Amino acid sequence: MANRSVLRLQLQTALFQMLFILMLSGAVGFSVNMIRSNGIPVIGDWSTEGRMTEDDGSSLVIKISEAKENFNIKQAVFLDARDKELFDQGHIKGAKNLPWHSVDDHFIDIVDGMSNDTLIITYCDGENCDLSHELAVFLKEMGFFNVKVLVNGWTVWQEMNLPVEGDSFASELKNILILSIDALHPKALNPKTSSNLQQLMEQGVYTLDGFSTKPPLTLVSHAAMFSGIGPEKGGRQDNEWHPGQPGIKGETIFNIAKSQGYSTGFFYSKEKLGFLANQAVDQQKLDNDFSVENAIAFFKTSDQKCFSFLHISGLDRTGSIEGWLSPGYMEELFFIDESIAPLIEMVKSKGSYLIIVTSDHAGHGTIHGSNHPDDAKLPLIMASDVINLAKYKGIKYHVTQLKPILESVLKLQNDNNQIEGIPENDS
Repeated sequence: MANRSVLRLQLQTALFQMLFILMLSGAVGFSVNMIRSNGIPVIGDWSTEGRMTEDDGSSLVIKISEAKENFNIKQAVFLDARDKELFDQGHIKGAKNLPWHSVDDHFIDIVDGMSNDTLIITYCDGENCDLSHELAVFLKEMGFFNVKVLVNGWTVWQEMNLPVEGDSFASELKNILILSIDALHPKALNPKTSSNLQQLMEQGVYTLDGFSTKPPLTLVSHAAMFSGIGPEKGGRQDNEWHPGQPGIKGETIFNIAKSQGYSTGFFYSKEKLGFLANQAVDQQKLDNDFSVENAIAFFKTSDQKCFSFLHISGLDRTGSIEGWLSPGYMEELFFIDESIAPLIEMVKSKGSYLIIVTSDHAGHGTIHGSNHPDDAKLPLIMASDVINLAKYKGIKYHVTQLKPILESVLKLQNDNNQIEGIPENDS
């Protein structure tokens, strides 16, 4: 028993001594660190800016606005630090690939001919991606003193809709379908009532924060879509039109499509929308019951680039009788969603497509066309297999923006995918 007590006492003494030595070492180390001019900071800054601050206090980080400016005046070399596979899929236009994981294999070839004062901007993808930082530090060690890091560069570059290139952006846009579902309230969209539209939303981008003209009426709203001009700026104000009366004046979305070599089709289910057909429309047909079938036939029989605008009614009648978002209204949406499924699959099967789904207005109770905020609500859904649509995700969309969006998308096809900023509302 005495031996155990002695052993326990010795063990306690040893542990106490070890603890004392550790505390003393820490105190001495802390004191020396505080005295040294280049001591390690007691409290570290692990933010992105902090991690990329050099010993002299300067930052390696470059803002997207500065990177864009240097890109536009061709005063910078952009180096993508990601692996070749990701680089090939898509990258900043003109960037060179210097993968950090194999930097030794490619360094000499990439920097050949570059002076040591060249502005080099490195980037990768993701807020926590450190490949670009590692590459920047390496380049500075190799004698390049004008090196900056564009943090999360690939993502922010695309979000700013700046020029990109790569395999994912190489195909020409050949099939464009714009589908206007009359009186579609954004709140009606869900997997049970509209599974096909839901699938498009998951595949592409969308906003449920779109809004119509004042007043939010079918012809007024569609005229604003086609022309890009709302009633308050001189666009269509009258919601009635009959055959024989003058049609729309000026350039419309069909003129834009025609100028780009598309065969154009306009299929609608309300006579008043005939106001929107002009000389740029190759095929047009009014049909209350078979407008979807007409659009399918248009895409199926044409070997040219196809551009079609399809208007579908039904929800407007049900909403006015049974109420917007009523069980009957949701059932009608289910049938519309099922009816457009073959058309969507047809366009997708042809490839190189852009599908846009939107509406002209919504309603509240059994009323529409009033100043009630629900009456002006509408969705915008966009999906494509060849275009990066990230800039349109969650935008606050107005019907007058449809035409500028199409102009931007079609310009993108002729200018290496450069997309201009979202236009201001024009109503």
